[in-house]
Amino acid sequence: MNAYRILDSNLNRLSEGLRVIEEYFRFIQEDVKITEELKKLRQTINSLFANFEEYNILLQNRNSDTDIGKSETFDKTNLKRLSYNDVLRANFKRTQEAARVMEEYSKLLNIDASSFKKIRFKLYSLEKKTLTEIRRENEHTN
Repeated sequence: MNAYRILDSNLNRLSEGLRVIEEYFRFIQEDVKITEELKKLRQTINSLFANFEEYNILLQNRNSDTDIGKSETFDKTNLKRLSYNDVLRANFKRTQEAARVMEEYSKLLNIDASSFKKIRFKLYSLEKKTLTEIRRENEHTN
């Protein structure tokens, strides 16, 4: 079923986007608290499909060789990032959208969608908290 393919793709998108955000807070901000919070969230997401059988179903439905989205000509928008804020904003949006997609398509497969809704709202809160804090810091240094 293609819904599994959609879940697999968005699980990857969600994990990857969180990792990009996490690396910023780990290596640029060196913020232990937010880094840990992001790491826990990423581990929670990955644990949703930690059962080998569940993960195997996603893997069996993966078809990255023929995915039209992998083409470099598929989407040339937003190729440039001019600041760390651009990277963070893009990846927060990416993760929020992936969580919403997983929430919707999991319903077709009788998978509990509430986990993805909780994750999505957690991401909304983290985005506001972190980007507001970074903006304040930038205002004080300028």
